[in-house]
Amino acid sequence: MTMMNNTLATCAALLLSWLFLAACSTSIPFGQATQQAQLGEPFALRTGQTAYLNDTSLQIVFASIPADGRCPTNIDCAETAPVQVVLEVDDTGGSEWQEVRLQAHTTQDGAVIPTAPGTVVSERYGGYEIALVSVTPYPDAEQSTDERDYRIELIVSGEAR
Repeated sequence: MTMMNNTLATCAALLLSWLFLAACSTSIPFGQATQQAQLGEPFALRTGQTAYLNDTSLQIVFASIPADGRCPTNIDCAETAPVQVVLEVDDTGGSEWQEVRLQAHTTQDGAVIPTAPGTVVSERYGGYEIALVSVTPYPDAEQSTDERDYRIELIVSGEAR
């Protein structure tokens, strides 16, 4: 009976230690990194990152790339489609997130071509204008792109609060 009590006590201590370490962890898992940004100045986000716009309550999360129809390098394409970018946006302190979808054709260095057909390069959210500037990497026929590898550049304009 003493051995069973010792085993139970050891298991309980290990469980409590694990719960304590999990609660106190300061590491930021992929997709949870945050950064500060300025209105009117370009800033970059990787998939899953959040930007907080200084002097505002605006937060923008680069949520996903649901489709990338750009013609990959090293092949010829009869047709292309834009790359689609999904953002989650909120200016209420994190209680009313709204999805914003942008899509664009880009040059091979990722710069948005604003006049290309099917491009939705900016959207209004409240008193702000959110504009897509670039999307990298450009697709390569010889190498697949993981969604975590994407990086977008945005500019947000509007009134500081």
